[in-house]
Amino acid sequence: MIRKHAKTRTEGRSEARTTGSTVRTEIHVGDRVPETVEVEEFPSTVYRDAPDLREYRYIHRDTRTYVIEPRERRVIEEID
Repeated sequence: MIRKHAKTRTEGRSEARTTGSTVRTEIHVGDRVPETVEVEEFPSTVYRDAPDLREYRYIHRDTRTYVIEPRERRVIEEID
């Protein structure tokens, strides 16, 4: 569910977009995302199809999308 909507959102952009810093760093599940990194809400269609996901956000880095738990700013899943 998340993968489908996150991919759709990034494909609709005219240029590649990286959320937050453009510095190349590796991100792993369990890592904490710095406050300087912009964490985005999923499109409303995600929440309509899967209301339990309302508590989560995401970041997009290079070709990957990461699901973020916003209170702790922790990466909980990586979507390639």
